[in-house]
Amino acid sequence: AMVSSEEEFSIMESFSIHRDHIFGAGDEDLAADIKRLTQGKGFDIILNHSLTGEAFRQLWLATASSGIFIDASRAEVSNEAVLSIVPFQRGASFHIMNMDLLLKENPSLVAKIMKDAGPNLRKFEIQSITSKNVFAANRIGKAFEYLQIHGNVGRTIVSFNHSDQVPISPRARNPVILDKNSTYIIAGGLGGLGHSLAWFLIENG
Repeated sequence: AMVSSEEEFSIMESFSIHRDHIFGAGDEDLAADIKRLTQGKGFDIILNHSLTGEAFRQLWLATASSGIFIDASRAEVSNEAVLSIVPFQRGASFHIMNMDLLLKENPSLVAKIMKDAGPNLRKFEIQSITSKNVFAANRIGKAFEYLQIHGNVGRTIVSFNHSDQVPISPRARNPVILDKNSTYIIAGGLGGLGHSLAWFLIENG
């Protein structure tokens, strides 16, 4: 497992993952550490969904002979990466999994994958991450601050109750002034927002 903070490290440990099997994303000797753990072999299958830069290249170097590296991160990450030829010389293969493209071009395959995944998830009794941080609706700003500092660690939840007083932005001090001799076009505008905008233009011009 790869982590980028102490909080993520603690979460991985809660799943009974041994400390020696948890690696830091900023480890400069990541490939060497993985080879040491696997007695020089490397990992047969690696699924990357977030690492970039040097950590990405180190993880690729840790692919075992005839191993498979699957990059499920953003497509531009793979475009920017300069892959070492060494794992290829050992028979390793590199694959990009672009879910957006897969959903667009082969939705039936995605449906089959999701259908097959359900029984396997139940079979292995995969647990969800229990770590969660709940913020009341009137503290929604604090929720975003938490996400900026801690990232996607566990679950960040905003709860809404009837008693919550949610702060809103004050009305604009400068009223909207429209030129009555001009023409204003709303492209689309068939939904609720478009109707509201149309009435707003009518009432102010």
